[in-house]
Amino acid sequence: MADRFAKSETHTADVDGRRARRGQVLRAAGAIWLALCLPAAGAPARLDTDGISETEIASALHRAYQLPMLVAVSSTPAQEDAAVEHERTRLRRLMVELGYLDADVTVERSPAGMVLRPVLGLRYSVGAVELKGVRQSELEPEVVADLVARVREFVGKPATASATTTFARRVLDRIGERDFALARLQAVNWVRTEDGVATASVELDTGPRSRFGSVVFSGLRRLDAADLQRIVPFREGDRYERAQVERLRDNLKALESVKSFNVDLTANEDGALTVAVHLREAPADLSVLKNPGSFGLGSG
Repeated sequence: MADRFAKSETHTADVDGRRARRGQVLRAAGAIWLALCLPAAGAPARLDTDGISETEIASALHRAYQLPMLVAVSSTPAQEDAAVEHERTRLRRLMVELGYLDADVTVERSPAGMVLRPVLGLRYSVGAVELKGVRQSELEPEVVADLVARVREFVGKPATASATTTFARRVLDRIGERDFALARLQAVNWVRTEDGVATASVELDTGPRSRFGSVVFSGLRRLDAADLQRIVPFREGDRYERAQVERLRDNLKALESVKSFNVDLTANEDGALTVAVHLREAPADLSVLKNPGSFGLGSG
């Protein structure tokens, strides 16, 4: 009985030993696989721009490169993968903004480390422009003519973010001079039409036609709102014109009693614009008390 019990214990010990050795072998194999497939801890994450002949773009990419810092603070493989994808997106966006609309960034992993290689592709130019959200029938003929001239100037330029931003700002500036105070840019999309040429699809939101609403003054201490209304160059209900707002600003600048001011436009549901003017009054000039006579808005 005792011999059978001893043999049973020996058999169990042998099985447990074989299982332990098998587990060690599997763990060692897994470690070898990870070592072969993943960069070693502390291995460099390098940016390789040798394939980019444009030295300025290569320099810009190196200045923007942040992956080593992002990998250093990643504590798990998932976080490292997210950091790599984030950096690929950043670098690709930089190249796209320079007009390389098909740019990409490849990633190569090895035991020696990780290498990111930017690929530029073709640099696109603007072949045509499509303005969306703008109805020609709502614009005055001279505005339409100016927009056509701006489009012609834009066509042929590199399809860069800076050129596109400048173009969109000039279009909005012209449309917003009269009636459309709330015009804004919604999106710019590029449609490839042929090798190296793309159409810029510029989506705008002109908003409703605007007219002037009430003018509200705040921050007043000695000045009277009724007196200030006399320098407002427009009336409630007049069609919106940016030039009239600039005239109001000039009138406020001319007042010696005003140190600084802000003018903000707020659209109401009915399309009327509330003009909010917040003032900071200049310190009182007590010297006027020595001289008899009346003084008005510009006296301080």
